Amino acid sequence: MRFTISKFRRGGQAGAKAALRGTGVSVQHLLEKIQQPQFPCIMAKSVMNQGVCETMELKAGVPTELAQSVFEKLSSFVDSYRANKERLHSCIISFSNEEFKEFAAFEKSFWDILQSLREIDDKVNPYDARVSSDPRDGNYSFSVKEEAFFILLLHPKSPRKARQFPIPSIVFNPHQQFEDLRAKGTFHKVRSTIRSRDERYQGALNPMLMDFGSEVSEIYQYSGIDYTVKTETKCPLKHDGAAA
Repeated sequence: MRFTISKFRRGGQAGAKAALRGTGVSVQHLLEKIQQPQFPCIMAKSVMNQGVCETMELKAGVPTELAQSVFEKLSSFVDSYRANKERLHSCIISFSNEEFKEFAAFEKSFWDILQSLREIDDKVNPYDARVSSDPRDGNYSFSVKEEAFFILLLHPKSPRKARQFPIPSIVFNPHQQFEDLRAKGTFHKVRSTIRSRDERYQGALNPMLMDFGSEVSEIYQYSGIDYTVKTETKCPLKHDGAAA
């Protein structure tokens, strides 16, 4: 397995441009899309302009092998985030596997990678006690190294326009960042702004949007799929060996 790792910090538009050097074409496309004026996620814009974004591009491997590399990267990322919490952080893992060119294939491997990642982490780390470990629970959030994450799947053929990126990727955003916004009293304003911008960008409201702590688990927001049109919806992850 071959992979490349980039870590870049930025402060304003000039910093973002300077950070493109040596980071690879996929990261350049990522930055270019997020910096488009109409791109809906203002938190992603803040990360790219003022925060810390770490990336890793994996070249090949089956889901279990990929999960081990992702685990090692995220473990390092958690340390970096905890040491500098005053800035927004995001970790983006990209995959150049040929078989991931189709959305359905990558979406299936996405869940396989997360399942393997969960099993790897469970052997060495406790679950983040601030969230539920049951993916069917409304308080659920994915955990690595005792740090909860909100996850996004990106793909050129994603059903969500805001998630259509040239190379299949998984974004890991520390869940606590959203809770920090709640504590500051700015979460609802940021959320409403992102949702209204996304509705204009997509042309329709995202039917899977819901708040953490609601009756429905956030896990159904990870892939970008509209689960409301499915006649049968099965939770895509298991925990502690229990059937989902």
